[in-house]
Amino acid sequence: MKQFLVAAAILALAHSLPAPPALHRQVDPSSGPINRELNDVPILRLDNNNDGESYNYALETGNGIAAQETGSAKGEDGTNAQGEYSYTAPDGQQIQARYVAGPNGFEIQGSHLPVAPPVPQEILKALEQNAADEARGVVDDGQYHGQ
Repeated sequence: MKQFLVAAAILALAHSLPAPPALHRQVDPSSGPINRELNDVPILRLDNNNDGESYNYALETGNGIAAQETGSAKGEDGTNAQGEYSYTAPDGQQIQARYVAGPNGFEIQGSHLPVAPPVPQEILKALEQNAADEARGVVDDGQYHGQ
């Protein structure tokens, strides 16, 4: 019982001590990486329509950001949407992207996006062989089957 009382007293003492000065420091908002120019960007256009089954919106800001999207809820497929957006990157590059989202997932196109290298011929041949084997009923299930 004495050990419990001593532990409780130490815990109470620890909670009553003030925090180290570093934790009480006031942060100067102008010293951070916040870009003050972005705080007052006017919204030039904002259209937003939603009738419960379909929706569309369009946004345009004073610093060159633009976006628009249309979509609809379609049964088991969930929401299907398509849209585009554009803005100027910090390096000055104009970014433009178009996208679709639906049963096949999110698909995006834009000149700023990396392009995958072409599939090697050997892989294409192997995929063709796999498809031909499956059509003939030859299926490798990954398990060992002794002869």
